[in-house]
Amino acid sequence: MKTDFISIKWKLLGASVLLVTAPTIILGALSYNTYKQGVHENPGYNLGLIIILACLIFIMLGAVAAYVFALFISRPIERLKAISLKAADGNLDVRVDRDILEKNDEIGTLARSFNIMIDNLRKNFVDLATSGKRFRDVAENAREWIWEVDEEGRFTYSNSMALEILGYSPGEILGTHFYDLFHPDDRKSFTEQFMAKFKEIQSLRDFVSRHVHKDGRAVWISTSCVACVGPRGEFTGFRGVNADITQRKEAEETLRESERKYRELYEGSRDGYAAVNMNGDILEFNSAYREMLGYTEDELKDMRYKDLTPEAWSESESSIIREQVIPRGYSDIYEKECRRKDGTIFPVELRTYLVRDKEGNPARMWAFIRDITERKKAEASLREAYERLRRTQEELIQAEKMNAIGQLASGVAHEVKNPLGVVLQGINFLESRKKNAGGKELKRIISAIKENIIRADNIIRALVDFSRATELQIGLHDMRDILGNALHLIQHKLKAEDIRVVKDFEEDLPMVRVDRMKMEQVFVNLFLNAVQAMAGGGVLTLNTYSTKIKVGRNRVGRRKSDFFAIGEKVVIVEVIDNGSGIKKEYLGRIFDPFFTTKEPGSGTGLGLSVTSNIVDMHRGLIEVDSEEGKGTKVRITLKAAR
Repeated sequence: MKTDFISIKWKLLGASVLLVTAPTIILGALSYNTYKQGVHENPGYNLGLIIILACLIFIMLGAVAAYVFALFISRPIERLKAISLKAADGNLDVRVDRDILEKNDEIGTLARSFNIMIDNLRKNFVDLATSGKRFRDVAENAREWIWEVDEEGRFTYSNSMALEILGYSPGEILGTHFYDLFHPDDRKSFTEQFMAKFKEIQSLRDFVSRHVHKDGRAVWISTSCVACVGPRGEFTGFRGVNADITQRKEAEETLRESERKYRELYEGSRDGYAAVNMNGDILEFNSAYREMLGYTEDELKDMRYKDLTPEAWSESESSIIREQVIPRGYSDIYEKECRRKDGTIFPVELRTYLVRDKEGNPARMWAFIRDITERKKAEASLREAYERLRRTQEELIQAEKMNAIGQLASGVAHEVKNPLGVVLQGINFLESRKKNAGGKELKRIISAIKENIIRADNIIRALVDFSRATELQIGLHDMRDILGNALHLIQHKLKAEDIRVVKDFEEDLPMVRVDRMKMEQVFVNLFLNAVQAMAGGGVLTLNTYSTKIKVGRNRVGRRKSDFFAIGEKVVIVEVIDNGSGIKKEYLGRIFDPFFTTKEPGSGTGLGLSVTSNIVDMHRGLIEVDSEEGKGTKVRITLKAAR
């Protein structure tokens, strides 16, 4: 390059001399020929000599002019050469001098073009440097692994994220082949897929592969890359980005497992499942729902849930959706009827749930639907059985009443006989003294007759009321009155056995809600048992008081099935005797039907069973404490009326 620039002025000089001397030589040759011809014809002829001399002078002048012209042309070119060499050495601040730029010839044009080229090179260099810095900044601060590989697939660049994602530093990565990092189980298939892209020089987007971390654990990576080409368009490798998607893959696997379990639940459920949009169009359902209704899958997809619901249920279900599902997102469990394909109607039970879209608007509803046909049949059978049991129970209660009446019969007869005897004596007295009886004496006798008739009437009424078979009739009553009525019925028994009654009744005892007649039966049974246990005399103690339950026990607590809650106010009645007591081994069986320790013919064994049953009907508690030879305490607990 240097030799070419140095020799250019000599080339210009030689060209100028040639341009001047060539015609001169031709002219000289012609003059010499003329000269020879003139001498031959005329020896004194000198014109040719003069021409030769003139040509020599012209050659000398042309050479000088050519040299000067060569210097004028080559000097700007040599200056352009020097500037070009500096630019080639990386100095892009050089510029062609103004005097050359101002030339209007080809050299001036060349100089201006040169300056423009230098400016463009400088701009491109700055842009390239900025772009390179930007790439490095982005690459080194990215949260993805950015890399480059050559045409053989070996890493030529890696940012620091390789350390965080795979545990390898960039220095460890460089020079290794990309497939060296694939998981051994996937290496063959992934390498084949990747190399196919290499051969076709195709870009990749979101290519998911499993790699191995330096510590041996699996890492899932999503790869996107583009082909790189050189300045002449040749393929030089790939540049790409790898993102760690291990957490996403684990989440996807968890989701798939959840979906699998959901699908198993969805399809394995014996209950029908269906989802509808807000217009009622059926969107999805499981096989149990389809089999429940008898339709094919294609038929159900073209139906609405209202097509499967008898008209009688339409308004009530719409009300449930409007008042429960939409405001709070779900309904209470409710029952309705559905219509099968064959037209049969059957009962179902369901709870409907609401699904909202991203904006919070109602989008769809779903429910599990249970066919309760068999349950309804069982409930009907249970109701029939319950009714039979109730009737049997009433019969047993009535039978026990009759048994109690039988035990009371002699005492009642005595109680009725005494007032009737007084009435009869009064009548006889009046008949014998009807003429001589004074006013005061007559008045006293009539008053006695009236009193005893009322007494007899009360005894008979109480006996009739006690023996009457009645349904449960709950009313507000004072337990002290009920105890008094029961004592009145067994008064003769108490006198006959020389049993003293001790009462300790709370003065402001709260009222209770009970069936008066049935509760009287309870206490008559308990009093009769006490009398039998105290044959030969004793003390019957009756206590009534109110309290709040403080300790949980059987049927007392926080469960829905419990009769009483902790802290609830109750009325307690205690019946205590100092009789023979009950053996410890019998205490667990005293409420069993037909269990008795009495002599044959002295009881049915239903007394305490019926008593316990009546207390249960009032959601009360009956508890027995007894010690053989010392006596028995029966405690009955009932809710205090509010």
